[in-house]
Formats: sequence, structure tokens, C-alpha cells
Amino acid sequence: MQGVFISPVKRRILFWKAVGVIFFIVLISRISWEDTLQIASNSRPVYFILAGLLEPARFIIEALRWKTILYFQRIKYSLKNAFLVLLASSYLGHITPGRVGNFIRAFYLSSDTDVPLGMAFSSVLVEKYLELALTLFWGMWGAVVYLSGLHLVYMVCMGFFILVSLFYFLYSPKFHRRLLKISERIIPKVQSLKIENFQKGLRLIDLNATFIALAISMFSFFVFAIQGYLITIALNIHIGFFNFALIFYLSKMISRLIPVSFSGWGSKDVSLILIFKNLGIDGKSAFAFTVLFLFSSYFVSLILGFWAWERKVLIWQKD
Repeated sequence: MQGVFISPVKRRILFWKAVGVIFFIVLISRISWEDTLQIASNSRPVYFILAGLLEPARFIIEALRWKTILYFQRIKYSLKNAFLVLLASSYLGHITPGRVGNFIRAFYLSSDTDVPLGMAFSSVLVEKYLELALTLFWGMWGAVVYLSGLHLVYMVCMGFFILVSLFYFLYSPKFHRRLLKISERIIPKVQSLKIENFQKGLRLIDLNATFIALAISMFSFFVFAIQGYLITIALNIHIGFFNFALIFYLSKMISRLIPVSFSGWGSKDVSLILIFKNLGIDGKSAFAFTVLFLFSSYFVSLILGFWAWERKVLIWQKD
């Protein structure tokens, strides 16, 4: 039976969704859609198309990252299945509050391979941690550069912090129990998994697995930044790639800290528009960027995810 295993939404998630709807209404009421569409229509479409084509490529890279983690956990799972499941879970993440649909991957993996749900869940959490850690790393670096210029000391400090937090994440039983308690509040059946299997899955991820997964994550982040940079080229927005990447991930970090969004638009886009304007980039061009990037990434992944969700039906019969 195909279904979405998401528990009743907590009040705080509903609150942020309500804020997102209000925020979206205020945003579109202040936008000159005629000027935005004029700017978008004058863009160079070849770069916009290239940005869209990179979206499935980015998912393949992320599927390879997940498969690498599973390899070190001694779980055999094909790249094709990892790719389809990643797309399907991304689709569910787009349409569920708090993006908790992303964790459906654990149910897919457990159903397909008969590995314990706890171990399957650990692989997804590790990947999410790596993604969050790199988002904070590049986002904070972007904040430092944007506010006061480049500081190499920051890179050393943040790198040290990420490594320390990574070891704490992988090897702290107390932290593991807290993670599961938080997960139980929003994802049903997580409470039925055994923490021993969850911890076993984390212990199998050694330094080699961590650094390989981080390297693949860096490549995925690079491709994602290229997608955005191609849109700036299409719109004739003049900004260097490195500066754009830092600003781009600064806005993404803000969206993680302030999870307000509606139909793909949210705090990330507003922060990006404000930063662009402070850098002397026209506000209309900045908003046109968010519109085109929304189509080249969010809607492309939504379509691909729906296709994968319909193609790979999840059958869950375990207790």
C-alpha cells in the first residue's frame, strides 16, 4: 500500500506554514510582476535550460553519497534504487510540513533490503547531518565575507567545530537517544525501531566513510551553486562565482534557521534578494533570479520526484 507515513503535524510546524502563507502573500503584493517577467523574457534561455538539466545530475551525485554511506554500513543497494528513492523522498519533502517526508527513505531502504529500520534511519540522519554541517560552514563563511571580508581563521575554526560535532553525532549514545525522541514527535513508527540498530549503523561509519561522503557532498554543493550561477549569467547579473556561492549558501543557511516557505518561496529567496540589492544588483533582477531558479530546481525536482514516487511504490508491512 502506497502512503505517506507522517504523523499529525505539530503546532510549531503549522505555525511556520501559516507564517509562510502570510509571508508569500506579502511578498507577491510588493512585486512588479510585469517588470519581472520582462527581465525573465530577455534572459538567455540556454543557461536556464542548462541549470535545469543539472538538477537530475545533482540528485545522482547525492544518490552516490547515500550509496557510499550504505556501502560502509554493509548494506547493498543499487545506485538506481538510491536515485529513485532520493527523488521520491524529495517530492514528499516538498509537499510535507517541515520536509519530514525526506525521511521516507529509511522505510524504502528497510522494505527493499530487510535491514532493521534503525540502521536504515541512521544512514539518512548521517546524510542530513553532513548536508546541514556543510550548509552552516559555507553559510557562515558567506556571512563573514559579506560582513567583514575573508578570514582564513574562520575556516580553521569552523572546520574544527564540524569535526568535533561529527564525532559527537556518531559516537554519543546520549545524543542518539535525543535524536530519536525528537524524531518520534514527527515521524510515526520511528518509536518502534531499536536504538541498538541505530547506533550500530552509526558505528559502522568510520573516518574513511565520513571524508568520502563529505567530498561527494562538496561536489553536490558545487553543482547546486553552478545551477544558481548559470541563472545569473542568463540574467546578465555580474557577480563572481565564488562570491555568489558564498551568498547563495548564506541564504540557504538562513532558510534552515528560519524555515518559512510557501510553494518553494521563502526566507532563502528574501535574504538573497536583500543581499543582492545591498551589492548594487537591481531588485527586479534579483527577484527574477529567484523566479527562474525556482523553475530550474524546485519545479524540476518536484516533477522528477512525482515520477519516481509513482514508479517506485512503497510497501510497508513491518511493525
